[in-house]
Amino acid sequence: MRSLFVALCYASFFVFGAVAPFVLTLGYVWVDSFYPQTIAFTIINDLPVSRIIAIAALGGYFLLDRRDPPRLCFITVLLVLFAAWVTLSTFVWAVVPDEAVEKWNLTVKTLLFSAFVPLAIRSRIQIEAFLQIWLFGLAINFLPSGLKAPIGGAAYGQNLGAHIGFTPYVSNDARLAMIALMLVPIMLFLRQHTKILPANWLTSAMYLTMIVIAFGAAYGTYERTAVIVAAVLAALFWLKSRRKVLVAAALAAVAVVSVNVAPADWLDRMATITEYKEERAAASRLDVWRWTFNYAVEHPLGGGFNLYLIDKLGPVNPDGSRAGLAYHNNFVEVLGEQGWPGLAIFVALIATSVIYLRGAARRARQFAQLAWCRDLATALQMALVLQLTGGSFVALGFHPPLYMLFALSISLREYVYRVEKASAQAGLPNRELATRIRARG
Repeated sequence: MRSLFVALCYASFFVFGAVAPFVLTLGYVWVDSFYPQTIAFTIINDLPVSRIIAIAALGGYFLLDRRDPPRLCFITVLLVLFAAWVTLSTFVWAVVPDEAVEKWNLTVKTLLFSAFVPLAIRSRIQIEAFLQIWLFGLAINFLPSGLKAPIGGAAYGQNLGAHIGFTPYVSNDARLAMIALMLVPIMLFLRQHTKILPANWLTSAMYLTMIVIAFGAAYGTYERTAVIVAAVLAALFWLKSRRKVLVAAALAAVAVVSVNVAPADWLDRMATITEYKEERAAASRLDVWRWTFNYAVEHPLGGGFNLYLIDKLGPVNPDGSRAGLAYHNNFVEVLGEQGWPGLAIFVALIATSVIYLRGAARRARQFAQLAWCRDLATALQMALVLQLTGGSFVALGFHPPLYMLFALSISLREYVYRVEKASAQAGLPNRELATRIRARG
């Protein structure tokens, strides 16, 4: 029955996409975040579900939905350029070509579809639908963990998720914790500004419950990364708040209560955060960072995907050889695999996204009806900071949610631009313009 239900959910995107082509793009986002093929036992578990719906989304847009296209943006150029660069590094000079092709297959799909998303996601309803599908697709990664952790299922290295096998979202606990906390600002935005779901106490309670479960999932991983990301999230909320003394007191109270109710094994693991010089895992990360930097100095173009397999800094294999040790940092990952040019593109993507979001928030202040744009720009910036914070301790340089944030920064920027343009052309007062915008969705 589960397989049938998941298959019907997948098929529904094609049905509704025949009427509203942007729904096919939402279907790809759902597949890319939910990974239905790992949930279903039969029917779609062996199908290339991602490729099928990606082709359908592209076809639906170019055949049926080419209206109000966004301007050519610098982020779009960077994403396409990055896709070309990683392709070149994979098929021309990759050090471990077989393993590089495997990661390239996932990465190039992420890069190119992120460049496509702003073409299909243009209106307020479409942007919110994207966020809702993305949120509930990713929720399968943290909701089971967050529900099980408080009742005693939590432990370091304990798999509490729902997936069978690998997905890019639950390959390790640190990544799971980062996803759960990264979505908190987006959930708060949807709680305040949702138009698709009924704006009532039940919907509000649903989002708040999901936030509590997200924190439970982060706690249940026993990951030190989760504590650091949670601390950064608390700092961001404090900076955003207008009542900083009250918020600081509330955050301090939550921290004190959390420490007093946490089990001893969780506290023992968190205590090692300050003992990085003696802690073996931290020392090994410094070793791999140093090794990767030295490699990039000698090979400025990088070594291709999965270069870390040759660093020989990992655990000892049964045959006496040493395995490779992963980068544990997104910037180090990009530097080692794609060299200095790849790192420059990666940093440019991050910086340009921040510029787009800050610019959209600033220009949206001209229009009272665009308060949701300001709040969404803030939420996406917070999510980006949290993603990068988590990526400081686990390699997330090619993590799909990061590139979805880049895509959303374009969609939001272009929406605000279209409102400005319509206002300038029509010479309408803000109130009348707001009425027309609401009518168009």
